[in-house]
Amino acid sequence: MTAPALQAHKKGSSYNIRTVLILSACLTSTADAATEIKWVDPRFIDESEFQRIGEFFGGEEQRGRRLIVRTDAESRTGFYFVIALTTRATDLPGETVLAVELISSESPEPRSFRFPLPAERPPRREIFIGLTGRDQPKFNARIMAWRIVIETGSGDVIASKNSYLWRYPQDARPDSGNR
Repeated sequence: MTAPALQAHKKGSSYNIRTVLILSACLTSTADAATEIKWVDPRFIDESEFQRIGEFFGGEEQRGRRLIVRTDAESRTGFYFVIALTTRATDLPGETVLAVELISSESPEPRSFRFPLPAERPPRREIFIGLTGRDQPKFNARIMAWRIVIETGSGDVIASKNSYLWRYPQDARPDSGNR
């Protein structure tokens, strides 16, 4: 026996019970943790950044371990909100929906998009939410404010995060007619 094991054996089972209690408390606290959105990285991503070597042989998109949802499944180039969760996507309920609202320099009116998550998901904490095809903002447009909400299939909010400007009162936003 090694020295720590021998000491634990001499002390009796209290050392082992203490270790088990500490480990179970740690595991319980992480398993019961609520899902939150840690950060959001809004950015333009070109189709070439998604291409992998397997596509040259098979022709189909190889997502690997990425969870990607898009407004146009046939188009990869677009504006993405890459979000990081505190839990894995596999821990979300089966009928989870991502709701994205944004205001761009193209129009002061909010645009809304809904993305049902696939039932089979990779065990990742990052999700790529893409506005692609016709929904992609124009090249020179800027995203002024945004909000992302993760909902259950019945509409209960699991988590949400928004930009600072999203909290700006609607009647005081620039171009709203109240200057």
